[in-house]
Amino acid sequence: MNDIPTAVNPLFLLTVRCAIALIWLYEGLWQKLIARDTYELSIVRQFTNSDDAALQLMSAIGTAETLLAVAILSGLFARPLAWFQISILIVMNLTGIFFGNNTIEQPIGLLIKNMPLLLCMGLVGLYGAGCWNRRARSNHE
Repeated sequence: MNDIPTAVNPLFLLTVRCAIALIWLYEGLWQKLIARDTYELSIVRQFTNSDDAALQLMSAIGTAETLLAVAILSGLFARPLAWFQISILIVMNLTGIFFGNNTIEQPIGLLIKNMPLLLCMGLVGLYGAGCWNRRARSNHE
């Protein structure tokens, strides 16, 4: 008896995809590009030798996270993009924890908070983009 569903409601997958994109938008566009969050900057500063370099690195990371959100919303390459996100999130978390000179005060909390996000990414990785993705529209036109 196989309890793993072979399909997931496409609207649910769209909702999951939007939630993931909103997290990347918040982390990238808001935290790193607009608000220039001091906590985020303190983490990035551990990997540079000046405040200017830290701001530039934080801007680059924020831009990449924002572009990732746009890619997720497009629905293109949803499965490989989901697995890529999982890899990136794990690498970013572990890099901050092990090489961030204790700037991440609650490393276990960080990992626990990211578990639901990782599971959502895994859902998209397993089942695809769901409805309203760019590829589905172009196939019907």
